[in-house]
Amino acid sequence: MENLESSEDEQDENAIVDASISGLPLKDVDKLDAGCSCLRKCLDKLERQNLIEHIQNIRELSKSEKDMYIMGAIKVNGSTAKKSHEDIKRHRFSYCFNGVDICVAAFRIIYDISEDMLKAIAKHVVSKGITPRIHGNTGKKAPNAFAFEEYQRVKTFIMTYADDYGLPQPAAPRGRDEDPPVYLPASHTKKHVYEIYKNASPDKFVGQSSFYDLWKKLLPHIKISTPKDDACFKCESHRKAVEDARSEEDKLEATRAYLSHIEEARREREVYKTCVQESKEELLGYVCPNRPVQHQTSNLTKMHYTFDFAQSLILPHHARQIGQIYFTTPRKMHLFGVRLDGLSMQMNYMIDEDETIGKLSLIS
Repeated sequence: MENLESSEDEQDENAIVDASISGLPLKDVDKLDAGCSCLRKCLDKLERQNLIEHIQNIRELSKSEKDMYIMGAIKVNGSTAKKSHEDIKRHRFSYCFNGVDICVAAFRIIYDISEDMLKAIAKHVVSKGITPRIHGNTGKKAPNAFAFEEYQRVKTFIMTYADDYGLPQPAAPRGRDEDPPVYLPASHTKKHVYEIYKNASPDKFVGQSSFYDLWKKLLPHIKISTPKDDACFKCESHRKAVEDARSEEDKLEATRAYLSHIEEARREREVYKTCVQESKEELLGYVCPNRPVQHQTSNLTKMHYTFDFAQSLILPHHARQIGQIYFTTPRKMHLFGVRLDGLSMQMNYMIDEDETIGKLSLIS
């Protein structure tokens, strides 16, 4: 008994080793070992390494490529027989691999295809020949699809909601050529907006996932604000003034002030873009001196710097906080960054928590 158990363990270990060497999953190696169970022993006639390479190669093909490859590997042999006084045309198929005739069971193993899929491909070859298989619903409108007017109504609803509660920005961030973003309050989630849309359309409305997809495709610039999104203090103040206005005159005056602020921000951004572009053109081909750089005068008159200061950064910092970090005492750091816009170069200065940037500065 002990010898039998040890031999079975050795066979299992050998099977695992063969699977790791061949690169195939263990279940596929078991199929090759089991064979096709026909009298001809088709798989035994073929070299094992060729079979493994063929299975690996066919798995790298796309679905359409694999279909066409299998269509070319089967041969249709038609015959006519009579059964119950009815003419039934039967089609027989012959299968081969590298010029060797094999059975259908071996063909499914070698070509890595299920029985139902092979029947579907064979039926397609008989009816339409060796042509790409196209789904019957391709190019047809789904019976449960909504009309274009319903999609347009969803878009109009989201735009109206953003006009009422959103905070529009003067321009797209980082000078991108996109629509200026509109930030909705963080308390107004997409699910909350969908529930309002659903209640406003009791008769007919799109599903929740379709509502999200339409929002993402048609109005990607309308977003839910997150903690990392910078908000302008004046924009928030003007928006609150519009919401708190009681009379029509107060609301119009607050709206004009809001629009005036947005226009000023746009003009400032245009000036910023012009300065950055002039700085890049001036520094085009400029060679930076070797370190250490000595204090010197130069002919560079259009240098443009951008700087920012971030307070109370926590170290260690991880976007996905690990459980053990919660129980440690983090270290607070300050970060001061200066960017040379003409060279796309940024220098960051870290300030420890025991240092200050005030009158009693300890920075060396």
